[in-house]
Amino acid sequence: MVSVRFVPHYLQKLGLLNIRKEDQVAPWKRNLHKMFVIVQYTVIITGLLSHLLSTVTRSVRFSAELVQAIFEDAFSFLGLYLVNFIRLNHGELVSLIEFMDKFFSKADANIIGRCKYQSKMLLIAVFAALNCSVLGAFLESVLPLSENDLQIRRLVYQTKHPERRHLFNVHFPFIDESESWAFEIVLAHQVYGCILMNCLYSLTLCILPLILLTVQGQYEMLANYVAKIGVEHRDNIGNEIMYTNIVTDEFYAVTTYEKARKFIFDKKVFVRRQEVYQQFHLKQIVQFHHKLLIFHEKVCFANLINLKAFNSIKCSIKYQREMYLQYAVHRKHFVSVCPSFSLRMQNTVLTFS
Repeated sequence: MVSVRFVPHYLQKLGLLNIRKEDQVAPWKRNLHKMFVIVQYTVIITGLLSHLLSTVTRSVRFSAELVQAIFEDAFSFLGLYLVNFIRLNHGELVSLIEFMDKFFSKADANIIGRCKYQSKMLLIAVFAALNCSVLGAFLESVLPLSENDLQIRRLVYQTKHPERRHLFNVHFPFIDESESWAFEIVLAHQVYGCILMNCLYSLTLCILPLILLTVQGQYEMLANYVAKIGVEHRDNIGNEIMYTNIVTDEFYAVTTYEKARKFIFDKKVFVRRQEVYQQFHLKQIVQFHHKLLIFHEKVCFANLINLKAFNSIKCSIKYQREMYLQYAVHRKHFVSVCPSFSLRMQNTVLTFS
């Protein structure tokens, strides 16, 4: 299972989230962290407002730069919105993570490994894309300008050294950003802000995809267990087994002695035991599915994930249809285990039939 516990942890380390009241921390550490959070947000907001002021006062007079400046402002304020949304819903997010760690299945190593690989590739891709954008801004600031562009910048920005450019356009009232002392300070501020924002985006933009990948893997496991209803269960090397816990992949291996008794001495008893086991196996599936439905309700209640995006995984035809078709074949067991669940399944089977 892919855990997203690292997201709030690293956001807290970066000073973008406060320490929760439930966390046992010394008062002086909590107060020091609060001051660190204030400093971090001051750096971010100062950069955003200075860039927005440059867009409003300067870029509006230079159409070639206006579109890029508006896009940069929108993307920057999106990051600020995301991190504050997580900060305001920090408790709900931690509750969801704890629920996933406690109740989600870790049984299928292949599915878990694939989800971890996809999550790792997603994080690398997001981080690489963000760093490429910063690298592009850096190259744009150091490449030489033509005489015509210099003249335009001299008229628009009204600075003494228009050839000296920062990673992103900023404007501070009553300060010439191209002067030596101001230029170096603003450049250091932007470099630090870019590192901070890159970490912020890498963490916040990946929360939704990581959770959806995890939920998709859980429904794949659920579909695999549903497909085993009514058939003998065997392990990877072909031995007959009986599952005792499908969430943790715990099972009991049927011995050769028990098989001999099954076919020679107590055939009726073993047939009955097999029926009881199938009902027990089905009960575990219903309980596992119920846990996923509880997680769905918690997500919708917390409004942490867009409902439409979540349902696109949860109600995936590929996995849910298999579940409903298996129900249609083994309806008797569903009725005996959970009549209320069976009634809901009957209504859904009509949709797929």
